[in-house]
Amino acid sequence: MQANLVVPLVHDSQLWGLLIAHHCRSTRTWPTWEIELLQSMGNQIAIAIQQAELYQTIEAFNATLQAQVAERTATLVQVLGFEALLKRITQKIRDSLDEGQILLAVQVELLRALSVRECQTNVRCDTDLPCAPPTYAPDYSLICCIANRISVLVIPIMIAGETPEMLGDLCLIDKPEREFSDLELSLVQQVANQCAIAVRQARLYTAAQQQVRELERLNHLKDDFLSTVSHELRTPLTSMRMSIQMLELTQQEHAFSSKQQEYLRVLHSECQREIALVNDLLELQRLEAAHDDRPLDPLDLRPWLEQHLAATQATREVRKLHLKTSGLADLPGYVWASTLRWERIVQELITNACKYTPPGGTIELKVAWQNSVLTLAIRNTASIPAAELERVFERFYRIPQLDRWQQGGTGLGLALVKQVVEYLGGSISASSDHQWTEFTVHLPASLLAESGARPQPLKTGGPVQTP
Repeated sequence: MQANLVVPLVHDSQLWGLLIAHHCRSTRTWPTWEIELLQSMGNQIAIAIQQAELYQTIEAFNATLQAQVAERTATLVQVLGFEALLKRITQKIRDSLDEGQILLAVQVELLRALSVRECQTNVRCDTDLPCAPPTYAPDYSLICCIANRISVLVIPIMIAGETPEMLGDLCLIDKPEREFSDLELSLVQQVANQCAIAVRQARLYTAAQQQVRELERLNHLKDDFLSTVSHELRTPLTSMRMSIQMLELTQQEHAFSSKQQEYLRVLHSECQREIALVNDLLELQRLEAAHDDRPLDPLDLRPWLEQHLAATQATREVRKLHLKTSGLADLPGYVWASTLRWERIVQELITNACKYTPPGGTIELKVAWQNSVLTLAIRNTASIPAAELERVFERFYRIPQLDRWQQGGTGLGLALVKQVVEYLGGSISASSDHQWTEFTVHLPASLLAESGARPQPLKTGGPVQTP
């Protein structure tokens, strides 16, 4: 090799290589045009090499980008699948109040979705004992490989709060090379949280059902006791009433002193009070047994209501109570009604209004007849606290703020009224504000037929549709 012509391959001040021309036979002086030609070729080669490298870089970038897109797409599909799975599991376990069905649904869904060998749920029975957060991992999860044989993921089933409550754990078991992803960990954690809520609800429901059954049992025992006591009291009360009647006959023959007359009056009054209490208890028992063969009677509404209002006139005059009525003139004539039961309803409500209205207060009676339903609204200037208003229809309940000994009564009146109204297929409600208390009753009835035919004994049905 006698002569060399070397041209550097440079682009952007960076040497990529050399372009060398050899002359082997003899020495040679390279003419200018050859040098320029070789330099031009070198520049073109440098540009081509750069483009090739850029193409390779772009191809590699595209491949990486496609891989990332595929990975992100797979992750997105997995996330959407896990969200749908979580929604499906949540719906299933929240629709069930059976603890066994809840745990079984969780196992089946996770086993199918995560393709693990086994899914277990271990539930503690002593759920009343609070449990401190576990120390084996800060996120309450554990991934381990036991003797290179299995991979285990354990998530606690825990009620979060100031004092966390451990209900059990959710365990996934798979082959040893299985590594649970962050998405899978998050999914199982959320499933465990929903499972904890559902299990807690199921246990609360079970406890509530047990309480309901126990209350029903106690209520039956109470009713049986009241029924037995009521029947057993009737015999001595009957004897007492007969003795009082004999004393009254004796009084007609032999004059009693004023003290003896007062004693006899108190004895007669208290005996009648106890008889009324026993009769109320027996009436409640009959209504609960839904047995009544009493026929309906024709009832003229307006004179009947005016008669009950007149019966309280003396009490109203003593207490200086004002009575206002409306709607009496618009009432129809005769209707078929269970007279004794209707009288019990109206008498109790009017008597209570007179009893609990302060002196100088007002009592209002509004009546209306529409669509074969009689509506009575009795309101008076008195107030019942909202907390007590919900309990006024309970048996033996007396409002604590009222003087029960001054007003008297057993607390059975409104309970019996409600029972009678509902037995007749009607409805009753109570409302009160800081000035007025109102009881509204809706009673179904039919107008007296022109033929005068008497209907069959009372047949009760569902609640009346109020107009």
